[in-house]
Amino acid sequence: MDSDNIEKRSDSIRHFRQAQSRPYFFDQTDEFVNYWFKLPKQGLVPERKSVEPRDMLGLLPDIIILEAGENSADYRIRLIGTRNVERWGFESTRTNYLNYATPQRQSMLSELFGQVNKHPCGLILTGDELYTSGRVVRNEMILMPVQAVSHGQGMLLGTITADPGNNIDYGSDTLATVFYSITSSRFINIGAGVPD
Repeated sequence: MDSDNIEKRSDSIRHFRQAQSRPYFFDQTDEFVNYWFKLPKQGLVPERKSVEPRDMLGLLPDIIILEAGENSADYRIRLIGTRNVERWGFESTRTNYLNYATPQRQSMLSELFGQVNKHPCGLILTGDELYTSGRVVRNEMILMPVQAVSHGQGMLLGTITADPGNNIDYGSDTLATVFYSITSSRFINIGAGVPD
């Protein structure tokens, strides 16, 4: 074995170990976490008005903002990034995010989302989206709490990052269900611990 091959193999092993020790799979998730923790806060949670899109231009195509409704089964999409719209095949602003999940996933997602505002903490979900053609896309969603000043409803700010390894024309079919499968869910401690 020559030294170039040994060095490449060593780099691959180091990269694999780093990926295994991180609580996320995609670099966009790390970038978003770093952005959120830098936001000005009074207490643990920043106000929505402190979110400055110019400071996260690279994340905007993957962004999602959910607004908690009065009932726990309502998480309205206030904003969704263009990359997600393109991948899903339709515009979903002002609709209930949970309506895109299978009935057996809706209550689980509602409970997880509710913990983000109640505890407060962050949430990273990894799983698969299912499309009408049968295509499955691995993705990672991160949600962090933000305070809406105008009313008492909680808001969740985050990103949905899809696996870039899917070299498929996204315009050919549409989303059938979000989180068809969930492979992991992790809470992020923002200073108040994490739910049990």
